Amino acid sequence: MMKFDRLLSVLALILAILALLISLGIGRPSPLGSDISTYDLSNPKAALSSVQGMVKNNDLRAGIQYLKNLVVMDDKDSDLNFFFDEVTDLNLAKTFVITGSGEESENGKVVSFVTYKVKGVEFRKIFYFKKLDDGTFYLTGAFTPAYYPEEKKTEADKRYLAMIKNFKDTGAVD
Repeated sequence: MMKFDRLLSVLALILAILALLISLGIGRPSPLGSDISTYDLSNPKAALSSVQGMVKNNDLRAGIQYLKNLVVMDDKDSDLNFFFDEVTDLNLAKTFVITGSGEESENGKVVSFVTYKVKGVEFRKIFYFKKLDDGTFYLTGAFTPAYYPEEKKTEADKRYLAMIKNFKDTGAVD
């Protein structure tokens, strides 16, 4: 009986260590997934299947590498390069809160005019944030009164739209 108890306790200890190793991801190459080189991107069908494989397998590492490669191909797209390239000279030229909009859902949105450089090239971008109750800021959709009927636009909407257009066109802030 003593030998059986000892054997059972050793097995329980081995099982507990194995469970710990599995839960910590030890033994797996990367808990974030595999490298993009494990996917076939050699033709359009294979590339689409591979992207879907990344989604199905929750393969974050390969997905991020894939998106970074897209940015390298189209380096002028400042909507992507901010998130996937190394940014230098980050400058918030102006930040303000939308008030007095004709569309109630726009009020409270925080708008930031930002300049930055990627690989020595300067970019201008406007980021829109929602401030949550806990004080944190999360990116949200653009300020959209440009699509409202003219009679719904307030003077504040027109002023904000002019400021946004001016920054996009010239980089100047009012």
